[in-house]
Amino acid sequence: MKKILHLPTSTAGFSNGLSEIEIKNGLNSKVLITDRNKFFYKSDYSLFSKNPIKFFFNKLLFVLNNRKSFDVYHFNFGTSLFDYFFIGLPLLDLKLYRGKKIFTFNGSDEGVGLIKSIMMLFHQN
Repeated sequence: MKKILHLPTSTAGFSNGLSEIEIKNGLNSKVLITDRNKFFYKSDYSLFSKNPIKFFFNKLLFVLNNRKSFDVYHFNFGTSLFDYFFIGLPLLDLKLYRGKKIFTFNGSDEGVGLIKSIMMLFHQN
């Protein structure tokens, strides 16, 4: 059975909605969030912490312990767990994941997605 992880935000409940449909269709689907979930969308993992050091280590430990755990990593909102795009360090953790990587861009993050795609082309060499 395919194992799918939707991460890292709960924006508009997209990850939760996709996960629920996948589960109904027999897939093993999980949701990870790093933001404060003010609309109470369900998630399987929450790495949020107000303490920036604890937040960093929550993310780091999750990546190290789960980078081979899923067949598909679905990154929504055009970001990953270690994405420092605005200082020129986009999607730092992307190469650590062993499964397929899929990105979804919706609405206002589409422009950022295009810029990140262009930057990733230059970072591959």
